[in-house]
Amino acid sequence: MATLDEALAIALDLHTAGRTDEAETLYGRILDAVPDEPNALHLYGLLCAQGGRLDQAADLLGRAVALRAGQPEYRANLAALHQARGNPAAAAQEYRAALRLCPDSAALAFPLAAAARQAGTAGSPWRPTAAPPSSSPTSPSRWPRPESCCATRNGQARPCPPCAAPSGCVPTMERRGITSAWRSSGSGTLRR
Repeated sequence: MATLDEALAIALDLHTAGRTDEAETLYGRILDAVPDEPNALHLYGLLCAQGGRLDQAADLLGRAVALRAGQPEYRANLAALHQARGNPAAAAQEYRAALRLCPDSAALAFPLAAAARQAGTAGSPWRPTAAPPSSSPTSPSRWPRPESCCATRNGQARPCPPCAAPSGCVPTMERRGITSAWRSSGSGTLRR
């Protein structure tokens, strides 16, 4: 009997190997056993988005974000999905939330600028909130650095692997090589 982490690792391996039917079955079994498992919701949402099932993906990614709102890659992937579905205002909102968690991330700031421009709010750039006093547990010196914004399967922060993005904080799909970018073509599908 596999543990939850082992089952997620197997499902992700199947997913990245292109064996999406098997990965989908395993994600479904995991969610049958643990319906509110945010990593499974997130990964299954990405698989659905890749398959063009954007409404189902939005539900799954939205649930993952609701369960783990402090996870920037979940928010970035939900933002990219909103963008692909033609909702740049919602995309900009999610990118802003992700950028608050990874304030130095160019990989989040650039798509935020594009979404805000499309939504007609480009004149309202993102600004970090005022820094709390340095003695505070939430002082900037204690905020997660972009290189620590990735999460393991159990949700704990870990350093991001090297990537082409200047900050190292890259949405899951790009970092794991699942897709090179979201594209909002007329059909709202993803391209590899």
